[in-house]
Amino acid sequence: MTDNHYERHPGWPDDVPTAARDIDGPLRVRGLPDLISIIPYLLGFHPDESVVIVVCVEGQVALTVRFEIGDCRHPRAVEARLWAIQARFASARFVLAAYSDEPRRAHDALALVEQILEPDSLLDSVVVGSGRYWSRLCTSEECCPPEGVPFDAASGPMAVRAVVAGLQALPRRSDLERRVALPRGGAVGASRRRYDRVESAAGGLEWADRRAGLDELVDRGLDDPASLSDDDLVELAIRLKDPDLRDRVLVRLDRATASGHVRLWERVVRATPREGRVPALCVLALASWVSGDGALQVVCMCQAERIDPGFPLLHLLADINATAAPPSIWDRMLVDIAMDMAGGQFGG
Repeated sequence: MTDNHYERHPGWPDDVPTAARDIDGPLRVRGLPDLISIIPYLLGFHPDESVVIVVCVEGQVALTVRFEIGDCRHPRAVEARLWAIQARFASARFVLAAYSDEPRRAHDALALVEQILEPDSLLDSVVVGSGRYWSRLCTSEECCPPEGVPFDAASGPMAVRAVVAGLQALPRRSDLERRVALPRGGAVGASRRRYDRVESAAGGLEWADRRAGLDELVDRGLDDPASLSDDDLVELAIRLKDPDLRDRVLVRLDRATASGHVRLWERVVRATPREGRVPALCVLALASWVSGDGALQVVCMCQAERIDPGFPLLHLLADINATAAPPSIWDRMLVDIAMDMAGGQFGG
C-alpha cells in the first residue's frame, strides 16, 4: 500500500500502547497493513468470522472490540454496543475490520456498522479474508486494487515486531478458551474429590485464620504460581466464595500486579471443578481486563455465565464490557472497594 492512503486519514493512529502488557514503549503503526497485522496481537488470537472495531483516540489505539459476525443479525444489540463505545470515547475515530472467507458476509456486516457510526468518524472499513484485504472506503486502484491487497498477518513486519515486543496471537479463539478449560477424563473425579476434601478441612477454621491463609497463599502465588500445590490452588478457589475474602483479593489487584494475578488465577481456575470455579473465573476476568487482555476477560465471563449467571461479580463485568470501560478506571473502583471494606459493607 502506498503512503497516499495512510495520509488521507487525519487521526490515523501512530501508536499501539503496549505498557498494559508489561512491554516498554508503543509499537509504531505506519499504515493500514500495520494496523491489520497488529489486530490479532491486540485480541490475543487470530479472529475468524468476526467484526473488529479499533478505537483510535489522539493518535493511539485506545480500545479493540470484537464480536461475532453473526451478531449483526441483531442490529439493535450492535447499535447499543457502538453507542456505548462512542459515549465512552467522544472524540474517537474508528477502523473497522470484518474477517470472513465469505466476502459477502463481511461486507454486509461492515455496512451495518458503518450506518450506525458517523461517517466522519471512520478512518477505514476493511474486509479481511483468504490472505487479502479490501478497503471499502478507498477508491484508488493504485493502493486498493479490486482483487485485494495480499498480506501475511502471521509473518509480516508488524507481526514480527509484535512478537519481539512480547505479544502473542493464538491461532484461534478456542485456543484461548483452553487456558481455562474444565478438567477432563479421570481428572474430573480427582478434582472434585480434592475440592471436597480441602473444603471440608477448611470448614472449621475461624475467619481470621481463613484470612491469614488466603494472604499467605496469594503472596506465594503472586511471587511464583508454580510454588502452589493443587491443594493450595483449590483452597484459593474456596476462599473466594467468601465475599469478604474476595474483596480482600481485589484490593490487591492493580495495573502493576495484574499480569501476576492473571498467571495465578488462571492456575486456580484450571485446578478447580466446575461447581467451584465461578468466583475464580470472575477474579481472573477482572485481572485480565486490568492487564489489557480483553479476550481472556470475555472467555472467563462466558464460562462463568454458563455455570452461574446470577453470580454478583458478573454484573460488574457485564457493565465493564457493555460500556467499553478502559482499565484505567479500575483505580477509582479500587477506592470504592476499599471504602466498602473499611465500612464493613462487603460482597459482590
